[in-house]
Amino acid sequence: MVMMQPKPADAPSDYLSEEERFEQGIDGFGCRADRDDPWASQLYDKSFEEIGVIAQDLHQTDLAYAVEVGDENTEWRVRYENLTCLNTKVIQTLLARIEALEAAAA
Repeated sequence: MVMMQPKPADAPSDYLSEEERFEQGIDGFGCRADRDDPWASQLYDKSFEEIGVIAQDLHQTDLAYAVEVGDENTEWRVRYENLTCLNTKVIQTLLARIEALEAAAA
């Protein structure tokens, strides 16, 4: 079980932890104060434009099932929805490892 971070003593009454924000579907990054900073905003916007994988490269791996193969008239496309379950499993595995390390350190 993942332990939630305690609420900081000086936090406002409407404070939500990252976990609570996630549970409520709030974008934890989009609502951060630095999002309004022009320099930081440019970095966020640029990173969202460039995030992704190349379908042809992915097709040559064990994850080829997540690629919609194109032809001369259609573009190749990554079907990201097919990668969600894999990402979830990887996160579950990493969380279990973190919990085991925390238990060993305690």
